[in-house]
Amino acid sequence: MSNHASKKIGIVLSGGGARGAYEAGVLHYIRTMLPEPARSRVFDIHTGASIGAINASFTASTADDPAYQGKKIYNLWSGLKAENIYQRDTRALLSFLKTSSQGLVSNLIFGAKKSKKHFKGFLDTTPLLPYL
Repeated sequence: MSNHASKKIGIVLSGGGARGAYEAGVLHYIRTMLPEPARSRVFDIHTGASIGAINASFTASTADDPAYQGKKIYNLWSGLKAENIYQRDTRALLSFLKTSSQGLVSNLIFGAKKSKKHFKGFLDTTPLLPYL
């Protein structure tokens, strides 16, 4: 076995929202524009943080088809819209206001320690689940 064949290659992807799109572009470049055999080299280790962990899980699950991997991750990210991530309509705003005001009243009546957690964030990220 040659020295080169025994080396393992890993991919480490960082977090930070928009970096996920950048990482997808780099992966697309690696998989579609590098010369062979580098283009088809399979990563042995996949890891990431935050959005990088989501991208890393995708690279791990598609590791058996590098060409598909590069094209699909590019298509997923280039087709991503705000509606795929969170709701930003009147219904979401009203739900937030209702939950927050109920929690505030509960805290005033029962005290903050006895009431259940009522603040779940400003945005409803339910649409993100099927996208993932």
